[in-house]
Amino acid sequence: MLRKIARPMLASFFVWDGVDTLRNTDQHIAETENMLERLRKVLPREYAGYIPSDPELVARALAGARVGAGSLFAIGKAPRTSAAVLAGTTLPALVGANAFWSADSEKEKTEGRNALITNTALLGALFITTQDREGKPSLTWRAQKAGERTSKKVQAALPTKSETQKLTGKATDWFEDTSDRVTSYVDDHKDEWQDTGKDLLNT
Repeated sequence: MLRKIARPMLASFFVWDGVDTLRNTDQHIAETENMLERLRKVLPREYAGYIPSDPELVARALAGARVGAGSLFAIGKAPRTSAAVLAGTTLPALVGANAFWSADSEKEKTEGRNALITNTALLGALFITTQDREGKPSLTWRAQKAGERTSKKVQAALPTKSETQKLTGKATDWFEDTSDRVTSYVDDHKDEWQDTGKDLLNT
């Protein structure tokens, strides 16, 4: 029940921001261009070349992703995946658009600092949400338990220690009995074999 209330509350910010950006893209182009430029400075040179050069396209793409993922998250459809998408749309803004220390006025610095704190808090909430399995065990835990069950079944199918000892004892007795029979047979017939050998040599 708590998730049904909390998810729309968290998603509302992203959906509203995405809708506003789509409806008033011109007002967000400068902000997006500034974000892209700062991202190029932050990222290593080999990755900076992958940053798009069209701020309007980027603004619309991020806004569309926020509206789509936010809507899915609000209704509980693929919540972990949609939360990850929302986090992905927030991270560039967090890295590139909130350099409040370079603002000219104190007001802009305060607004930028507040925006940075807000985006950081939202990003943290989204990271937590991506790990929310709604009480269901993780794949690692289920794989571990499945391995334990399989191991128990294999151990149950194998002979126990007492059974193994019995089989080993029977095998030992058989070899000893066979060895005694062979030895007895050789002792009983060795004189005959010696005589036969002497006859063969004398012929």
